[in-house]
Amino acid sequence: MISTYSDSINSPFKSFARGASLSAVLIGLFSIVIWLINSDLFYYLLRVSGIVQIDTSFCFILAGTSLFLLNIYPSRRNRNISTACTIVLLAIAAFSICGYLKISDIMCRHIYCFHSKIAPETAIMAPATSMYFLLLGFTFIFLNSRLLTFSAQVLFLIGISIGILNLMGHTYGITALLSIGNYPQTDLLSTMLFLLLMFASLLSHPDKHIVSVITSPYIGGVISRKLLPIALSVPFFLGWLRLMGQKAGFYGLETGIAITGLSSILVFTIIIWGLSNSLNSIDSDRNKAEDISRETNEKLLRMIEDLEEDKKKNALIAEMKDLLQTCTSIPETAPVIKKFVEQLLPSHHGALFLLSPSRNDLEPLVHWGDLEHNPRELIFSPEECWALRRGRPYLMKNPAEEIICPHVKTVPPPLYFCIPLTAYGEVTCEARSSPNLQKKRLKTYPLRKLPRQ
Repeated sequence: MISTYSDSINSPFKSFARGASLSAVLIGLFSIVIWLINSDLFYYLLRVSGIVQIDTSFCFILAGTSLFLLNIYPSRRNRNISTACTIVLLAIAAFSICGYLKISDIMCRHIYCFHSKIAPETAIMAPATSMYFLLLGFTFIFLNSRLLTFSAQVLFLIGISIGILNLMGHTYGITALLSIGNYPQTDLLSTMLFLLLMFASLLSHPDKHIVSVITSPYIGGVISRKLLPIALSVPFFLGWLRLMGQKAGFYGLETGIAITGLSSILVFTIIIWGLSNSLNSIDSDRNKAEDISRETNEKLLRMIEDLEEDKKKNALIAEMKDLLQTCTSIPETAPVIKKFVEQLLPSHHGALFLLSPSRNDLEPLVHWGDLEHNPRELIFSPEECWALRRGRPYLMKNPAEEIICPHVKTVPPPLYFCIPLTAYGEVTCEARSSPNLQKKRLKTYPLRKLPRQ
């Protein structure tokens, strides 16, 4: 089972359980107050409320208190009080059943029938209600134990099924579903409170076992939370409509069954269509999120590759600097420069030029790439280079819009840059480089995206 949950998902279920338990306590207290006030008006309110047995009211108070204590701060004191309330609840329910079994019939009736306006036959808790409270009591005991939570949830599901069957008996007017044998029936309010407590108890541990599927923040939990209320209410309502129409004489048994079947098909078809539309929307959002995540990962990988490449280049530059410092003459620097520049700029060709002793032209000290195939570009005068004439680097990016240095003889001229190098305040050499279109080009990024060194 899934065991990771969001507080925004669990909080509504916990709040519902606490609210349901407080509702049971308040209704039980209200019934006891009416019981204690012996007047015709309050007896009428007692009959309207549906709970005419004082032991039933006490049981709801005990059940609500026990469930509330299980859903607040889980201290040992709260657990002990909850266990005590559950034991008293089981004792009252068992004592009521003993009265119907004739084990203590006379004592039960004398204890419960002190109210002058209630018949002895209706003063004792109905057997079905006693069974409800026994089931609630045992599930509370299981729920109080961490090892028996799954068993408690199974018992809750059984109790909910019994309660729904009893509620159908009240709604559809089927007396066979309301009582055990010829004994008194369970009243409607007790049935509804019992269902409320069962649902609240089941949802009081939203991250455990069976309920974890419903409360899950994933797609399965979303589907179950949307479908379960519909699955519980729609068949119930359609059955009631069919029964009311049949009792009113609008149609017979066969027609009622056909109408119910058709209504179920239409309703669930609409539900499936709406759910499919919702799932499509969720899946579309998920795909968009995956695309964004994939693009982000690709950008991160490219940045990591660039960082590694820059690291290698910095290491090469450091090594080249160390070797150049050990050179004793300019000719010794030529193989060092060629070796490292070819590694640093594998997709470029270029050369390092020195001014001749006459200072009338520049001669190549070293060249790399494919520049050796253009011997006309290896010797030129200082006046043929805009970088030397201006005394600063010159970058030519667009041959159609910018001025091309005369020493560049390639047609069409490539993108290139020239850098004048000075020593002791005078220009002594020039470095020139341009992309080699015959080789794979290096990746280029805007300056603002380059990593800091």
